[in-house]
Amino acid sequence: MKRTSDALLENFQVADATPLSDNGNANGTAGGDGGGDGSNAARPTSSNGNKKRNKLIKSCGFCRRRKLRCDQQKPMCSTCISRNLVDCQYAEEFNKSVEKKAIYGTFSNVELLKKIDDLENKIRTLENNRNTNSPTNFVCSSSNFSLLNSTTCGGSTESPDPLPNGVINPYADRYYVQCKHSGRSIIYGPTSMRTQISSTNWGFIAKYKQLWTKVKVERNIWKKNNQKTMCRELCLLKESSWEPGPLLEQICKFLPTYEKIFSIIDHVFDDEVINEFNIILDKTKITKDYIDYFMPGKEALPNGERPIVYILSNSKNNYYKAAVILMILCLRYFYGNIPAPLEKLLIFLNGTSTEKVFYIERAQMLILLFYHRELHSFGGDGSHLLNINESLFATVTTLGLHLDIRKIFKGEEQSMGSLESLENIWFMAILIDYTMSSHIGKPLMINKFYLDETQEYCVLNDESKTYEGKLKRYLKMARSMLFALYDREKFPDLKLFSKQLTSFVEEELGPLGHYTDENLAVEVPLKETRIICMALGLILSFYALVHSMLKVRTFESKNNTFQLVLINFSIIVNTTIRCFLIDKERYPECFKPSYPHLPPTMAMSMGLRAGLFSKTLVFFCSLIFFKLTLFENGICLSNDMECGWSDLTSITVPLDKDLSMGTAMKLYTEISDRLFNAGDKLLVRTMHNSPQFIIELAIERTSRTILGNVLEFRKMTEETWLSQIRQELDPLPTELRSEQEQHHQHHAPLNREASLPQEPGSPAPPSAPSTDPTTVPSQGDDKNPTKSQSEIIQMLTDEFWTNYNLGWEELINQSEFSTMFNDIEGSTAEPKGW
Repeated sequence: MKRTSDALLENFQVADATPLSDNGNANGTAGGDGGGDGSNAARPTSSNGNKKRNKLIKSCGFCRRRKLRCDQQKPMCSTCISRNLVDCQYAEEFNKSVEKKAIYGTFSNVELLKKIDDLENKIRTLENNRNTNSPTNFVCSSSNFSLLNSTTCGGSTESPDPLPNGVINPYADRYYVQCKHSGRSIIYGPTSMRTQISSTNWGFIAKYKQLWTKVKVERNIWKKNNQKTMCRELCLLKESSWEPGPLLEQICKFLPTYEKIFSIIDHVFDDEVINEFNIILDKTKITKDYIDYFMPGKEALPNGERPIVYILSNSKNNYYKAAVILMILCLRYFYGNIPAPLEKLLIFLNGTSTEKVFYIERAQMLILLFYHRELHSFGGDGSHLLNINESLFATVTTLGLHLDIRKIFKGEEQSMGSLESLENIWFMAILIDYTMSSHIGKPLMINKFYLDETQEYCVLNDESKTYEGKLKRYLKMARSMLFALYDREKFPDLKLFSKQLTSFVEEELGPLGHYTDENLAVEVPLKETRIICMALGLILSFYALVHSMLKVRTFESKNNTFQLVLINFSIIVNTTIRCFLIDKERYPECFKPSYPHLPPTMAMSMGLRAGLFSKTLVFFCSLIFFKLTLFENGICLSNDMECGWSDLTSITVPLDKDLSMGTAMKLYTEISDRLFNAGDKLLVRTMHNSPQFIIELAIERTSRTILGNVLEFRKMTEETWLSQIRQELDPLPTELRSEQEQHHQHHAPLNREASLPQEPGSPAPPSAPSTDPTTVPSQGDDKNPTKSQSEIIQMLTDEFWTNYNLGWEELINQSEFSTMFNDIEGSTAEPKGW
């Protein structure tokens, strides 16, 4: 069905088209071109032959072209800040003399000048350091982002420029540095969520940070009321001892009875559904260590059970044997509320520096500690697990677990545990190392020296059809991709890697529809959700890198990106609901109002999702924000907002199909809202027992609020403009015009425009009439009856950002954001404009 706007615009001719950046400014710049004083430019000559003196221009390029008052503040003037522009440039920033028109003209060459300056700087660097490569730096403070020696996600849809001389792999040095005002700093690499977000769309991140600042106030109140903090370990320094006496005696005051601990240990080995970690333990050895090192009291309690009165060690002070059992209690008894004395013991055992600590139990304790923090602690980006991974790497390689275990440790089963459990400890160390590399974006610590896949004893050489066999084959494939990603001597083919990962999912993990269909999800082995989330998360990382680094913005890439994020959302929501239903059936006592923790299976779901939620959500929302604030691919979004084809049974979209933005947004909303509708609100109430779930719900609402705001004002701008051109182009009375519109809507076929350019060699997307208005009659101007497309686009851009910024200020000034955390009913109302 052809819309009225299409009928009005069909006769327009393309003329004077100038692409826009992601902030809607002409000339392809990212939010306003720079300016300069032009003092070194060629001076014009007056009619009498005397040279005219150039006036020193101090305004920025954007204000100069728009004839706006510029306060000349640096790095950005107030005008550019109010319009949310990325750049505010002055000619003095450039290293060479430039003509004023190159900066302040209608069609500036700022981007070209930037590239010239960039190339000159690289040449100087290469001349000074002939044997070194200059990395691409991405530096960010807690208050703003700055990208050095690179361009962000702008409006260019052309093929990428050739790489600079000496740069073979542009991904290897792609990173983001988070610098807090306190002085704390963390670096994140190319596969990290933070790096992908910071390089995808600066405009969205600026709005997100602005709104999140308001939400953070309420989050801090929630954390204080619920006594949740990421600084728990450091805060223990301020706490006095619970009572005089050794630390081990203090711990005993909080332990369950001797008999209760026995039943917990049995449950860990009997219930494999919720206990992934039991493969690293030998039940016979654990039981013996418990009997040897945990001393019960002589007097029984009224219920007939005995309390624990002391914890022993061997003659070499190996407290790690007891620590393994204490970590089992943390996972299956204390959950997120570890007693302070016990936490002090774990900190001490983790941080000891003597060589007398390299026991197999230390490796087991670190794996269980990692698993506990993954399920019950803050830290969606994984940074709170870095130290554990590094300690684990040092421990397992010092123990020699990277060698032939069945040969070296044969006959040592009594002190070390079964050979199978030793192999599983090494395997879990490999898995944790991969997880941290994927989350943080750091090279793998367990490199090819420690894990030689050509050796017959390599633990990853497993062809079984079990969950462990599939996971090992995935790690074997994905690790090679991460090695290539950080190899500066080779250019990694991320598109090929994505296809290989897609093939693995389709061949190894069964029909994708069983994961995305809420009614079929129960047919999938629950543990295998971890593998598919890891695979889809890595594909998303590759998509984001290609999008931001190579500027690949094709019709095919747009479809596949939207498809992938919708699949991710569907799997995440289905897994959460499925685990909730399992717990509701098996552990009904965990849903009492007084129960303060997540039920066991829901807690396990935090690890199964592999940090996929935040990475998918913010990347998706930044892409939608990019498209909604971009006017280069057609003025009107009406076609792309129509709901059409959708099928989440395949990772890639068929070349003859179009997954429109409207369809993507509609499905995203429907999928996310299922969380609030499941279990008669009981699911959301239960999720409020988890700090990580709370943050995810707040991030989802924050992101959706931003998109709802920008979509509302995009529609408002288009409707205002269309109503104006209807009056100017259509002289018919209102009644006749209404009849004509109904006739067009009844007879016109349904078409949708391709929202992104077509990649060379790919099939053409479905055809659609152009919605790019290029000429509009100008009222009161007989000499110039038309306006160019660039002028119309600029007019619409100005009106959009004016309305949007005013509406945004109104939103930010709202005093109430507490519903982000306290509204456990989970409102499913859509923000304005959805």
